[in-house]
Amino acid sequence: MELSRWKDKPVSILFKLAFAGLFLFMVAFIMKLEISNYDSYSYLGMANYNAGLSHYEEPELNTHPPLYPFLLTPVAALQYLGVSPQAVIKTAHFIALIISFVFIGSSYLLLKSLLHRELAALGALLLMIQPGFLVYSFEPMVDLPCSLMLVLAMRSYFCYRKNPCRKNFILLVWPVMNLLGRFNF
Repeated sequence: MELSRWKDKPVSILFKLAFAGLFLFMVAFIMKLEISNYDSYSYLGMANYNAGLSHYEEPELNTHPPLYPFLLTPVAALQYLGVSPQAVIKTAHFIALIISFVFIGSSYLLLKSLLHRELAALGALLLMIQPGFLVYSFEPMVDLPCSLMLVLAMRSYFCYRKNPCRKNFILLVWPVMNLLGRFNF
């Protein structure tokens, strides 16, 4: 009986195993990493500036959205407590990795509410193993937090459509307002 339950959901099991395995691999991988992307460098530089630390001047006008560097400011401020800049970079990588995997999990839940469980697991698995996700999942850039907010906004919208009450409306407004941090006005 127990074995037949597992045979009915091979894609779901594969998704869960790949999710856990890839997360653990990426955690071990980012421990050896430095900043490898100009946008990541820019966001952490803006966070250092917000924290009152030395920073760099960008060659052009700063065109990056302000919300994500603002959220990284407490991580950059850890340097006041004696944390090395390399540890701050690793912490920023780890936070970005957590946000990326929360995005995958919430995408799976969104797909599961719209599709059959196996199709939702297949969709989330394909999203998780695509090269773009693997390359940028640990970089402190604004793309994956914005994608997470978009998925949360869609989930909140579907909850609001099922039950239009004040609580569900507030849950809808929160990610939409966070998406505004993606753009410069």
